[in-house]
Amino acid sequence: MDEPLFGGASRRDRLIEHAVGGVVLLFVSLTVLFSIINGFSKTILHLFLGLAVVMLTLCELQLIRWYRMGDLEPKFKFMIVGLGFSIVYLSIIANVYFWAPVPS
Repeated sequence: MDEPLFGGASRRDRLIEHAVGGVVLLFVSLTVLFSIINGFSKTILHLFLGLAVVMLTLCELQLIRWYRMGDLEPKFKFMIVGLGFSIVYLSIIANVYFWAPVPS
């Protein structure tokens, strides 16, 4: 097995990665679940917003995979973390959109 290009990750870095990944996974899972629930009962646009969250998450997972293999420089870690926070923010906005009362 090849060694990572920039050395292995420390225990602290792994713990931070797992914590941030767990929060992002929780928000994305709930958003997709709520988009499916509201997509079939209210409007199909909710399904498309859930699909957009899933596609951004898949891009994030690919970047994380490349980073862990050592194909990306360490400076990309900030972009990966920023994209993770953006996905959480998008999930919060989507959930507010799903559950906000519709004005009449």
